[in-house]
Amino acid sequence: MQMTSQRKKVSIRQLELLIEFLEKHTDLARGRLKSKEGHAVSNRLWAECAENLNAEIDGDERSPKQWTKWYTDYKCRLINRFRKLKTYQTGTGGGPATVDQLSPLEDRLVSLLEARREAVGLDGTPQSVVQINPVPLECKRSLELSQVTTDQLHDDHHILNMVICEEQVNNEGSQEEPNQAPSLPRSRRKRTRHNRDTIPTELESSRNSLEKIEESRIEVERMVASAYNKMADAVKLMAKATAKSAEANSRIADSIEKLTTRIYL
Repeated sequence: MQMTSQRKKVSIRQLELLIEFLEKHTDLARGRLKSKEGHAVSNRLWAECAENLNAEIDGDERSPKQWTKWYTDYKCRLINRFRKLKTYQTGTGGGPATVDQLSPLEDRLVSLLEARREAVGLDGTPQSVVQINPVPLECKRSLELSQVTTDQLHDDHHILNMVICEEQVNNEGSQEEPNQAPSLPRSRRKRTRHNRDTIPTELESSRNSLEKIEESRIEVERMVASAYNKMADAVKLMAKATAKSAEANSRIADSIEKLTTRIYL
């Protein structure tokens, strides 16, 4: 099927078909096919999905890679919108909502991605921790950079306030009358400064731990896929052996029949 040069908008029916397909293949929807075998499965599934979506006349027509990119971008935007909506719903401020409510199809995809369990805690309060489910890597990195920037600004503001207070104390001491008896030297208060260097270090350590966990998971998936391949080979050998056994039994039956015929003759 030849792709049209004019880009159309993805139709509601195509979105519904896409979500129905992803509900049947949850690992594909959640981006868990990361191993070598998983990439092959992912390419095969997206080719099948693209064929189904392109069959819709009123919708858009894309290649499997283009549908993959469209879904990744759409998923990222939907998760960010869902979190903003949850933040507004659990907040105490008034006023109209700045984020549109989710449609039934969008709500199905959010449930499929398990974003609701990660965005809201057991008591119904929003969670600020890094999500458990593997969300697109670009979203995770932007959240980490935003968190680091906020912490650094907070530390700088805290240090600046301490410096201003100390200068005010020194200025008040210098304005005392000259005939006043000299006071004992005031002990200088030690400033406790947050070590901002530990923040990138902790993030790097957490990132390394997540990478090791991901590598272990990929290795397990590879071993499972290898075991399935061996089982498939064993089933093929058993099928061949069964076929040969059936052929041998058929020959024996033919020989017995011929022998019986000769005896009666």
